[in-house]
Amino acid sequence: MSKKIKFVGIVIVIFLVGWGGYVLGVQQLNKGDEVCVQKDTQARNLETGETRRFSTPCDIPDGWEEIGAEVLSSGAVKEGYAIYVQNQPAGEGVFISRFSLDKYGWIAIHEDRNGVPENILGAARFSPDVHQGEVGLLRGTEDEGVYYAMIHADNGDKVFDLKNDTPVVHKDGEVIMARFIADDDAPDPRK
Repeated sequence: MSKKIKFVGIVIVIFLVGWGGYVLGVQQLNKGDEVCVQKDTQARNLETGETRRFSTPCDIPDGWEEIGAEVLSSGAVKEGYAIYVQNQPAGEGVFISRFSLDKYGWIAIHEDRNGVPENILGAARFSPDVHQGEVGLLRGTEDEGVYYAMIHADNGDKVFDLKNDTPVVHKDGEVIMARFIADDDAPDPRK
């Protein structure tokens, strides 16, 4: 057999093996009619509120919903209080687009831990006549992190203390807060 025929045969075998691997790979990434791309995807359990990252959207199990940059903002309005926060680039401060307080109060930024607000990264005190502002942080937010802007009562001493300046809870039992995502691709709400 000539070297030319042998070379062509090897090229054909390599092509067929490569094409077969590609077809098998695409079939494994298909979920129904959807082709899944390798993309870090965050999802929330609809029953428990837990958040978790998955390597593709197809890895998200039933009973979960994808969350991410398409969730542009979050807010809460309850008798005398309101808070609205947009997704924004990660940084050393969080811009609160709109809020309403019926008396002096604090807005604290909590980081998410398994779908619930946990550690406070920073807090700022606001008067009832101010309706937007920035909360400086002791530790900055991180890209793709989930956070909460929560209204806390002010005990009057002008110093934030988690034990004394507790979250404002509406009479229906809900804490007044807004959830947002630090997303470096999101527009900066300060501009």
